[in-house]
Amino acid sequence: MTSNERAGCRRLAHMRKLIRLTLPIAVLIAVLISLTAPSTVEGQGERPTNLNNQKSRPHDGLRLAPYVGLLAGGKRIVSSPGLAASASGDLLPGFGVGARLEKGLHDYFVLGGGVELSSDLVDLQNKRTIFLDFNLLPKGRYLLNARGIDWEFYFAVPLGFSFGFYPVTSDREYASGFNTGFLGGLQILFEKAGLFVDLGLRFRKARYPIDEVILGAIRVRETIGIKTRQFNLNVGAVIYF
Repeated sequence: MTSNERAGCRRLAHMRKLIRLTLPIAVLIAVLISLTAPSTVEGQGERPTNLNNQKSRPHDGLRLAPYVGLLAGGKRIVSSPGLAASASGDLLPGFGVGARLEKGLHDYFVLGGGVELSSDLVDLQNKRTIFLDFNLLPKGRYLLNARGIDWEFYFAVPLGFSFGFYPVTSDREYASGFNTGFLGGLQILFEKAGLFVDLGLRFRKARYPIDEVILGAIRVRETIGIKTRQFNLNVGAVIYF
């Protein structure tokens, strides 16, 4: 079997593992959010009330937030603990798309979850890295109403699993790990739908194993660690259910 065939088999095995891991995570996020949605029945011509005996707003229920993202600036560090070596590179602008599912649990707290597909590029490389992230997204918020429009200022901390295909060698290497960060943003919530923008830093940490035979004689077994920190800007819509 040639090296290209071995690389193809590894990528196929990694994709199967990725599917097995991500499906339960996506189901868990959907179940957690759906369990928080109260089953209320609206009176005729009247909205239900919340715990503070105030009329609930249209966006108090489940809401979907699809968005596009811009990745700009940052750094990636690749290290090999066994060889006591590391290298870093500056990140060029990238892009991404994603969707969040959220539920307001309190006037000051929102629980959400989401999936994001993004791509970036390290300076002096000609292949992009592809990420797939699954996150929980707890948000602290402050609601302000002005002229019938709700302005939601929030601070969010994404936390979840990260899967990536990194062009560390001539081929992309599959690596898995976790991601986190912090985002500050604003949602403008109208009667029927809304808009949002947020920005902040994202951090990813992943690793992948190497098990190769070099020159037919030397077998190399090593775990490569990859750390990424990058500025993110997201802009999207808010759809109520």
